[in-house]
Amino acid sequence: INPKLLLLMSILSFFGCGKKAPEYPADTLTTRDGTQITITFFRHASLSVEAGGKYIYVDPVSGYADYAALPKADVVLITHSHLDVAAVEAIQTPQTEILCDRTSAEAFEMNCYTMRPGSVATPRDYLKVEAVAAYNTPTGICNSTPKSVRTAATCSR
Repeated sequence: INPKLLLLMSILSFFGCGKKAPEYPADTLTTRDGTQITITFFRHASLSVEAGGKYIYVDPVSGYADYAALPKADVVLITHSHLDVAAVEAIQTPQTEILCDRTSAEAFEMNCYTMRPGSVATPRDYLKVEAVAAYNTPTGICNSTPKSVRTAATCSR
């Protein structure tokens, strides 16, 4: 073996070569039946849930994670119209199921489960998703916010 090649190989093995997979904060929970579920937080409302080798991504946004370096999605949930098609395409396979709101469905040319409040979908036998109404309420308009949705964050006094 060439001594220079041996030296180069030693240096590369010591410092590593290639792109290191990104790391993100994660929590792992164990369910009553012993199943481990890992929730990985990317940023804002973007996260993934992994259980038994199945990956569910919620609101993927390209600037929040290197989705091309992450495992492919079994299911993608788009909760509102801040859609990033490029992020979805980076984790999507032909078998990936996409669930989204009506506005986002238009970006996917309706090739997804279109959800609205009250809708229930079972895209996989291990997953049931129910859509609920949600919205942000700016501080200061608590009197016009229905009491059932008032929180400390929206109605501080």
